[in-house]
Formats: sequence, C-alpha cells, structure tokens
Amino acid sequence: MRGMSEASKKKTAPAARGGYRLSTSFPYLARRVGLRIGELFELAAASLGVDVPTYRVLAALREQGGQTLSDLSKGTDIPLPTLSRLVTVMSRQGLVTRARPESNGRIVAISLLPQGQLLVEALVPMAIRLEQIALTGLSVAETRILKGQLETAFANLDAAEAEIRGGGQLAQIAQQALSERQLRKRA
Repeated sequence: MRGMSEASKKKTAPAARGGYRLSTSFPYLARRVGLRIGELFELAAASLGVDVPTYRVLAALREQGGQTLSDLSKGTDIPLPTLSRLVTVMSRQGLVTRARPESNGRIVAISLLPQGQLLVEALVPMAIRLEQIALTGLSVAETRILKGQLETAFANLDAAEAEIRGGGQLAQIAQQALSERQLRKRA
C-alpha cells in the first residue's frame, strides 16, 4: 500500500478486513480463465474467420447432432436472440441448416452441413491445445476433479436463482443494500 494516501487506504481497508477480495474470488478467476482462453482461441482461429460463439455452435452440433434453437442456446450459453442471428449468418455461410420439422412448425432445428463439419474438425485441435496449455501442471486426475467441481458449482447456482426469485437470503441482501443506499441519499 506504499504510495497510497490515507484516504485511499481507508476506502480499501473494509473489503480487505472482511476477507473478500475480487482478485481471488471464484467467479472472477473462473471468468478470467474463460475470457483468456476465448481471446487466444480467436487469435488462433482468426485466419479462419471464426469467433468463440460460432465455434461453440459448431462444436455443440458436432457433439450432440442436430438440435433445436432452444436446446442449442442452453448448450452454448448464447442467448436465444443472439443465437438466432448467429445461426442465420452461419446458414448463409453454408455451415449449418435451419429447418422447421413437419411434425412441429414452431421449432427450428439446426444441423451441421459438410462445410461446417470440416470447419469444426479444423478448430477442435486448437481448442484441445489451449485446454492443454491452460491445464499444464495439473495431473489427469486433478483435471478430472477440477472439471467435476466446475460442473458442480454451475449446478449449485440453480439454488441462487431460487433464492433471488423466492425472496431468500440473496434477495434480502439486495433489498438491504437498496434500503441503505436510499437512506444515504436522504441524509
């Protein structure tokens, strides 16, 4: 903290005393890893003109086969409106097909075309290599454990959503912060 004014030290001290640090928090670290891998993937795939969302769609279709737009949205973590626009572009590029099944005209089924299959097969080794680099120093067992822990953490977050929507502790914390903020404005 050398070089910081006393006022600056006082502003940062409560967070440090409380034990919470953004720089070591799980969501911050997990997002940092994901964003960095995404940046590097796009750098490696730049010559192919592929970004991370496009890769996710191709890889999900490679892994799961044809899917509805809704299922693809859930599997790629791409919001439905964004995914719909992306799939339209990918369809124009000859990478995927969009079709409405005769049995249900309300859904859109997305499938890989041969050009999309060739492209994803060229991209998968890049994704594998980036994962290898990111996990350097971890054993196969540690990697398996880490991935399992991340899947568990993701599944656990359904409880957080229920807490927020159901007026539980997270909703109460947010309400308390709002009340305190409103009181400070009045003072």
